[in-house]
Amino acid sequence: MQILKAFEKQEREQATQAGALGPLDDHLYMYHMPYSYTAEQIRKLRTHIFHLPDGRPAPRVIMVTSALPGEGKTLIASNLAVAIAKGEDQRVLLVDCDLRKPSLNDVFKFSRSKGVSEILQGRAEIAECIISTPIDKLAILPAARENPANPSELLESKRAAALVKDLAALGEDWFIIIDTPPL
Repeated sequence: MQILKAFEKQEREQATQAGALGPLDDHLYMYHMPYSYTAEQIRKLRTHIFHLPDGRPAPRVIMVTSALPGEGKTLIASNLAVAIAKGEDQRVLLVDCDLRKPSLNDVFKFSRSKGVSEILQGRAEIAECIISTPIDKLAILPAARENPANPSELLESKRAAALVKDLAALGEDWFIIIDTPPL
């Protein structure tokens, strides 16, 4: 699959990497303070996702949203991504779908670059937009180099549904965490 080849290529070539603009955000508790109370709560969330009460398998695509801006959805999504990536057999792709106010670039300290918006507009391929992180088994698909004029329409498009479907097909060891705009 083309996306998996892109990950392999980045590992070999040290392509665009998160953290290039400075240290990762202090609110990445699973990275900076893995034994803190907050990190333990994130691990509890991960455990609930992996061990659903009715015995269903863990979902491979997880969307994180909130009712209002500023409620911490990006930090939950980011910390959950780190927690899952720390597992033995899991890899994570963290996708920034907040096309109006993307913030994963601030949390993971990388320059704004091509991402979901450009993919949905047909101006980029998934493989060329993936950003590696200093955290093993965690990669990021950023929102956009520049905010699009029509973010709602892009996210409601058939291409958006196809993108999620393509990402979900990465494999059984991959989890896709989607950081979305608030409702």
